[in-house]
Amino acid sequence: MTLRRSGARARLCQAAPVLIGLLWLWSGFSRLVDVDDFRQTLAAHQVLTSKAIAYAPVMVAFEIVLGMALLPTSENQFAFRACLLVSLAFLIAFLLYLARVPYSTLKTVGCGCMGRWEPDSSSVAWWPFARNTVIGLLHIPAWALHSRKKP
Repeated sequence: MTLRRSGARARLCQAAPVLIGLLWLWSGFSRLVDVDDFRQTLAAHQVLTSKAIAYAPVMVAFEIVLGMALLPTSENQFAFRACLLVSLAFLIAFLLYLARVPYSTLKTVGCGCMGRWEPDSSSVAWWPFARNTVIGLLHIPAWALHSRKKP
């Protein structure tokens, strides 16, 4: 029983950074397809200035680079941990941003997190918060994978 548990734990630790990386790639590429739609969503939120909204493509590109950096399980633990910390910081920043968006706005225009592949937000405006929380929790096993001392 202990072996199964440790095997499952090890698989989760190995899968977590790949899942996080794939989610960043999905998020970035889904908005890259229609950056103007993403800008319109950000403008509808009425949280950012128009100057900040102009930098939306930079954020999308950064998400894609971050996703690619998390995919390979690197031997360079410092770089990998740095990427995990940046990923977690981005998630926290997005959660704080979403907390400033009025609930009624989230229900009508959505969060813009996953571009056109975002589920209908009229009935699940809480979905972005739940999804980002789960992704944030995935950072724990990913960190654990690279915190073990190598022989």
